[in-house]
Amino acid sequence: MKKEGNYPTIPVDPKEIAINPDNVRGEKEERIESDEDFLRLKESVHAFGVLVPLVVREYKKGDKKYILIDGERRLRAALATNQRAVPVHVAPIDKIKDDMLLSFQIHMLRKEWSKTAQARALSKIIKKEEERVGKKKEKELFNLIQERTGYSDTKLKDLFRVLKYAHDNEAILDEIDDVDSNLKFSHLVQIEASFVEQVEKTFPELIKEYGIKTIREKLIEKVRLNVIGSTREPIDKLLPLFIHAKSSQQLDYLKNLIKDFIDKKDKTPAEIFRSYELKFPTAKEDLVKLVEESYKKMEEVESMMNNLKYTQFSIYQNLKEKLLKKIDSLIDTLKDTKKKIK
Repeated sequence: MKKEGNYPTIPVDPKEIAINPDNVRGEKEERIESDEDFLRLKESVHAFGVLVPLVVREYKKGDKKYILIDGERRLRAALATNQRAVPVHVAPIDKIKDDMLLSFQIHMLRKEWSKTAQARALSKIIKKEEERVGKKKEKELFNLIQERTGYSDTKLKDLFRVLKYAHDNEAILDEIDDVDSNLKFSHLVQIEASFVEQVEKTFPELIKEYGIKTIREKLIEKVRLNVIGSTREPIDKLLPLFIHAKSSQQLDYLKNLIKDFIDKKDKTPAEIFRSYELKFPTAKEDLVKLVEESYKKMEEVESMMNNLKYTQFSIYQNLKEKLLKKIDSLIDTLKDTKKKIK
């Protein structure tokens, strides 16, 4: 027996090691078996054996002497390639407070998992902590998990945001992992941070009207349909609207845009951003663009009006009244604009 770090390293028959049902990484056997990385790992183990020791603790149940804490893929590769022995670190039972947390820390210190793997692991750690200390408010739970895992504020906030979606639908993490899916981890982070949290803060009445779960589902569907494409679209096109809207007029207009965005599954972030910017330009460039577009539209209207055959209106009374009403409204708007410009 030799010793590495705090734990002794010994050769163990892989058949004597039980796979832990509380796999903190949350991977299913079928997913592991079909993963190309695992296929390459099996080839390596077949050729060279297991090079990185597994971490286990004593177990003794049936023909199993140990239970796995870390190294499920290596153990499965060893079993699949009929290895007679694998190197293991045997962790002393009296020093293990939590198999799950220990496994998590081992992985995060050695090689960081993918973000979805971290989310799955964190979800299990949160459930276990809630079983231990009871349910807590989100801020208290955040501080507790941060203390237990050592995550930075930014990383943990993003994981908590994604877990709000996974809480309602665990399969969403599998969807993120699917290379053919439009949905990415960053989509969920930005949808939550740049839209949902902003609506909660600015228009709580909309949360009450739609329900926060419904709003999230509608935004995810926009991603699936590629209506929201880039993961940066929420932060580039949605967040600035909440930051800029200050007056009651701006807020009322933004609220209607947000409702339209939620209600219409084909409405893009760029479209509501453009609508807001045209009404409330925030920079000289926006104002110049608005004036140029207004000028162009007025030229088009002037050209269309000159081409109308007014003699035909006698037989289209409803159409005539509709046009006259719109002309009166346009004249009032133009007069009002002219006064403001002067």
